[in-house]
Amino acid sequence: MTPKLKISRFVVLNFILLEIIIVGVGGVIAYRLGRNHLIGVAEQNSIAVANHLARVVDEFYLRSWDLTFETFPYDNPLAHNELRGIILNFLKGFKVEKVNVFENHYRVIFSTDSSLIGRESPDNSKLLSALAGHAVSSLERKRDPGDFPGQFKDRDFLETYIPVSVRSKDGGYVRMAFEVYLDVSETHVKVQALRNVILASSVFTGIALVIVVLLISRKAERMVIAENRQRVQLAEQIQRQNEHLEEIVEQRTRQLRETQAELVQVEKMAATGRLAAG
Repeated sequence: MTPKLKISRFVVLNFILLEIIIVGVGGVIAYRLGRNHLIGVAEQNSIAVANHLARVVDEFYLRSWDLTFETFPYDNPLAHNELRGIILNFLKGFKVEKVNVFENHYRVIFSTDSSLIGRESPDNSKLLSALAGHAVSSLERKRDPGDFPGQFKDRDFLETYIPVSVRSKDGGYVRMAFEVYLDVSETHVKVQALRNVILASSVFTGIALVIVVLLISRKAERMVIAENRQRVQLAEQIQRQNEHLEEIVEQRTRQLRETQAELVQVEKMAATGRLAAG
């Protein structure tokens, strides 16, 4: 494998790992923020429905009979059914599945589900928070029968405990808690769509960034290889010059040795001549 491919693979793999960490974490954070926002909007809708319901029932029904939520004869079947009909008619279009009204002694005094009336929940922490003045919500899933035998479909509900101040029998106000089951299946669909959009955008963004990084790394590789090639050529040129210098030095050394040998020979002949002349 060439150094070019090794460098590209190293850069791209490290970038993909970094991208998975950054984009993945960012996608999760964006998804949770969007999900919490949609759930928060649904919770605000539940709170608005509960407060508006209490005001409408009090002003347009209880006052006309000189009654309050405290003094209403919930145990009277006719009165209970009439109030239930009014509330169900009001809730049309709000996607509210069920409404429970708790008095401040943790007992259900009214419910659109008649079987729940009279139940007490003193250990319900969400109910306690609502009676203390704080709305609390949680997502619940309910399995309903489907269109065919043996088929089921899940529906998501936002269960919200809402503190509501209602008119009391002595002319003041008393706090009650409304438990509202709001069908958030459409919100769940929006959350799923949001998740898919974030996932798709993260994938496309990741691919685009990988391509950009790959192109940059390839360009950097070509620059590095070109620079290395120039260095190799320069080193080869220096090597050739050194070899040429060595040849010149060797040639000069050989010439000096030959000249020195000639001088020695001349000196010997001169010495012999002087000896013969003497």
